[in-house]
Amino acid sequence: MTTLTRVLLAAATLAALLLLAASVASKAWLWLLCAAVIFLFVYARNGIYPALMLGALLAGAAVGSLLEVALRWQGAFLMSIGAAAITVEALEERPGNWAFVFGVAFVGIGTAVALVSAGTRGYLAFVLLVAGGAAAAALRHRR
Repeated sequence: MTTLTRVLLAAATLAALLLLAASVASKAWLWLLCAAVIFLFVYARNGIYPALMLGALLAGAAVGSLLEVALRWQGAFLMSIGAAAITVEALEERPGNWAFVFGVAFVGIGTAVALVSAGTRGYLAFVLLVAGGAAAAALRHRR
């Protein structure tokens, strides 16, 4: 891919993001996404782990903010941050697996917030989900 093609593709992507930002009430997600792209570019060029971590968390925050503002999806921010942390662990595994642990915790909390905000049905679905997970863990431990 030539440099001119890359520049044109980047300009078209930025224009599409600006159109999306104009249609949504908040533009904070766009600035988070731009910052994330910079950090992820630094990681891609130099392989610096903190740049990957910061870029992924900023990208997760951008997607979560967009989902919460545009779709009014409660808990999407926490789930997106958690998914970003799990992605960091999948790309570069570190001793202690801290990113995976925090990622699973954030996804779990975000899921709980989303289900509970859905009302009584959401609360019952969350209870059934936890009970099913506990039963699966008990059966797996029993073997």
